[in-house]
Amino acid sequence: MGQAQAVLGDLPSEKRQNFSDLVSALEERFAPSSQTELYRVQFKERRQKASESLPELGQSIRRLSNLAYPTAPLDVRETLGKEQFIDALVDSEMRLRIKQSRPKGLNDAVRLAVELEAYNKAENKVREGRGYLRQTMNDDELDREEKITKSDSPTKDIASWMQTMEKSLSTLTTEMAKLKTSGTNNKTRYTQSKRTNKGCYNCGKFGHLARDCRLPRRNQNNYNGNKGDGSVKTLMKTRKQNNRKTNEGAVTTASEDAGMYVKLNVGDIEAKFVVDTGATLTLVSSKLYDMLTPLDKSYLSEVKTTVRSVCGNKLELRGKGRFNLHFGPNMLQSEAVVTDLQVDGILGLDFMKRHNCLIDVKNGHFCIGDFKVDLCFQGSIGCYRVVASEAVVIPPRSEIVINGTVCLAEGQKLPADNALLEANEHAGKDYILTARTLVRSGEKVPVRLMNTELDPKTIYPGTTIAQMSGVEQVLLDGNISSNEQKHDGLRPDLQDLLDRTSDELTSKDKQKVNLC
Repeated sequence: MGQAQAVLGDLPSEKRQNFSDLVSALEERFAPSSQTELYRVQFKERRQKASESLPELGQSIRRLSNLAYPTAPLDVRETLGKEQFIDALVDSEMRLRIKQSRPKGLNDAVRLAVELEAYNKAENKVREGRGYLRQTMNDDELDREEKITKSDSPTKDIASWMQTMEKSLSTLTTEMAKLKTSGTNNKTRYTQSKRTNKGCYNCGKFGHLARDCRLPRRNQNNYNGNKGDGSVKTLMKTRKQNNRKTNEGAVTTASEDAGMYVKLNVGDIEAKFVVDTGATLTLVSSKLYDMLTPLDKSYLSEVKTTVRSVCGNKLELRGKGRFNLHFGPNMLQSEAVVTDLQVDGILGLDFMKRHNCLIDVKNGHFCIGDFKVDLCFQGSIGCYRVVASEAVVIPPRSEIVINGTVCLAEGQKLPADNALLEANEHAGKDYILTARTLVRSGEKVPVRLMNTELDPKTIYPGTTIAQMSGVEQVLLDGNISSNEQKHDGLRPDLQDLLDRTSDELTSKDKQKVNLC
């Protein structure tokens, strides 16, 4: 009444006595025509509130239908109100029952909803008033249960459980053996088909793979097409087999690294063994052992000692056996450990001490007791390993120049003047590139590295980043200079750069720059 009185107070005195003006003012205040769309939205989104009764919900929906559709016929508003009332109910079962009853209008729908609500409340009270049934036993049944419980000993239960567990274990063991046998057969068939379908990458023939090829290994750089034209080369990746790191760092391939080798036969297989005085044990590669015939294969016993490679990795040993090593017409027996190697085998210190061996590097002979065999020297001798001298983070897709430390063996000397830096073929990461560079020889040399990944990479101190070899002559503009280069002044582009950036340099500093 207060809001309607406020509307009356706002009207001019001449309109307060006119009925039509009063009606229009009240309609404009309480039922404006511009709010029809708002009422329709409220009508469609109307839902039953938590504490709202069904008659109150019906009355609210009737009011909203009259406000939302004021010009619609009465039967249309009744139908719309009925449908909206059913959709506004919270109980889905009640909605379904009311729709199945097919009410004629909103009043019928409200009446059916009230009846169903009353029925549900009464049914819930009946359920809450019911008691719970509980099974009871008389005295005779209790005595019988106690006698049965006392007669059953826990020993019998344990024995039955043990029998059940033994049966389950035997079943699991049988199934695992079957799976292992089937897996081995499948792997053998796959290996045979793979060997027959693919050719050898080493010699090009079919029927075997490159790792089983008996011909000398091809050079990895020539095989990949690298001609050594001074371009940047990728450091080789660390090889992985069966998702575990192999210890190939202990011995590198005979065709790619420097070393001393002797030719011999293990059974009918020709092989080249590395002569290594730093190895305490004689080793045979798993690849060579698998190629031997059953008569030449030795029974492998378990090795209880731990064998580590030069880089400190633990080698996975297959076992220890005795092998017949044929050096031409001479045959010697030697114990050797079978493990994964890149070379065919290694003659260790144990073999040399047992057979009184002598290494004659000057004449190229390997003396074994009363006979001698020729030594084979392969690889690039005279290279120096270069390692990072400090920890450096290389940003993604960028290159930097870092200081490298040249590792010298005992008695080894640095090159006299110039040296060539290039990628080490057996160390580094595949995402780091090393530039081939001509540098001044010294204990510290600049090394140019590039990170090809999208993430920053860290180079830690002691990481092998390049190898260095001596250079005797440098060819410049067709003229050969022996350890000396003529300085005829700077190039025009460098001289222009010096002129533009040397405002704060003294005359002595400029002279030094011109002499560099």
